[in-house]
Amino acid sequence: MKSGRNTSKDQAADDAAVFVPGVQPSTERVSNPTGKGASMNNIIGVGAISVFSHPHCAVKPTREAARGMQNSPVRRLRTLRESIGEIHPVTPAPGHPFGYRTGALAKAPQKGAALSEGQASPGRLLFYSHDTFGLGHIRRTQAICQAVTGALDNSAALILTGSSAVQGLKLPEGVDYVKLPSVTKVGNEVYESKFLRVEFDAIRQLREQLILSSVAAFQPDVVFVDNVPLGMKKELVPALEHLRSLPNRPRMILTLRDILDEPERIVKQWTENRVYEAIDRYYDEVVIYGLPEVFDFVKEYQIPAYLARKISYAGYIDRVADPEKTAEMRRRYAPKGEKFVLCTVGGGGDGQELVENYLVGLDARRTGDAVRNVVVFGPDMPEAVRGAMRKRYGHRRDLVMMDFCPEMTACIAAADVVVSMGGYNTVSEILALKKQAVLVPRVAPRLEQWIRCHRLDQMGLARCLHPDDATPQNLWQAIDGMLGARPESRRDTVTFDGLRFVIDLVRGALATPVTLTTCRRPGGGGGALVAVPA
Repeated sequence: MKSGRNTSKDQAADDAAVFVPGVQPSTERVSNPTGKGASMNNIIGVGAISVFSHPHCAVKPTREAARGMQNSPVRRLRTLRESIGEIHPVTPAPGHPFGYRTGALAKAPQKGAALSEGQASPGRLLFYSHDTFGLGHIRRTQAICQAVTGALDNSAALILTGSSAVQGLKLPEGVDYVKLPSVTKVGNEVYESKFLRVEFDAIRQLREQLILSSVAAFQPDVVFVDNVPLGMKKELVPALEHLRSLPNRPRMILTLRDILDEPERIVKQWTENRVYEAIDRYYDEVVIYGLPEVFDFVKEYQIPAYLARKISYAGYIDRVADPEKTAEMRRRYAPKGEKFVLCTVGGGGDGQELVENYLVGLDARRTGDAVRNVVVFGPDMPEAVRGAMRKRYGHRRDLVMMDFCPEMTACIAAADVVVSMGGYNTVSEILALKKQAVLVPRVAPRLEQWIRCHRLDQMGLARCLHPDDATPQNLWQAIDGMLGARPESRRDTVTFDGLRFVIDLVRGALATPVTLTTCRRPGGGGGALVAVPA
């Protein structure tokens, strides 16, 4: 392996490359950026800049910024460009291995420029959580931020998220967020705007530029990207290229859940879209929140050797419930010591069938112990559906229905049995809190949940029902079987070191600056720009 600081013009040009295979660049400019369906190339917001007044899109301005910007989009754009430099459009670069180049930011603020005079410079952590469906990603990010900022004094964490539920989450001190315009998944790799009445391409451009400008202004020391290496529809690529070009680049960490989808599909997608190469290009570490005993990520997804050396299994994310809050949940929902069953479907966007089967089965139940029931619909379940269920079952005195539970961890801890879908976050909480569980996983558009739940069933860690088999009768037969069973500890089977692993990783990253050198990969080939400790 040869190493040394690269100074060639060709490599410098390569440093500005954007990995967007198969996507035609657009340099469209608009004179009316507020029109429906307009291109958003010129609408950029960061920090104090508010792009729209819509509560799901705006970044709240400070009083000083509001006085300076008034309501002019042109003035907002000019203010931003003066602070972080002109952002150049993506342009074709046929000679570059990844196909496209983008100009670097013309001028970047000096490190620490955003801090007031005399203020100590904390470790700055940036988390990207695309959040196009459900609550799992943002709740996992919330837990990680809370653990890291609680363990590292004077650290600051900024979350870039598209979740419409983020405002309802309790963020710890030292953590804040930039709200990206929300999109929703309507099919496999198919998305649309969730609130704004604009075309998806316009929303994607806006999100891309918000991400880039936020990254440039915040100047993180460590960057975490959750689950999507290039972002939703490659919206992260310009920001990744900007970070990669910095002389003192941040430590780049890709975090992935235990299972992404069926191996055949992931291998095909990652090969066709060159995701393996992109991960190697942009990231220093890849952290799997799982265990090879449950799912061997490296083997199943055919990770090449040059990339496998960056991968670590951190174990599952631990969740510790507050004893006082758990006791309060128990007093509230099972005041006379009854059995307590919680039915939760995450964001609720596709949880209607499970909730309906649960409630129909509850209505038909005539035997077994007295049970108190809590059903959490999720904020993404259609209002009409929630209203119809409340109207039909609201008379039951043994049933509480709610749209969203801000203390979900305590609620899970208080329950005797949890009925849920098979998302990573909820399943991790169930296992960590040693709960009896009946899991009815999603099987479309991905098989991720089915693979996870079926494997856990095989290991004796939960009961898994395929959605086609989760009839009201079968569902409650499984629940009653759990209510009558003796709870067993599962912590000796699955480890929950994910948060501890991330804390140690951040400590090491903040202590070890990263610089760029060139080296040759094993097996020959051209030079590659890689990060090494300084």
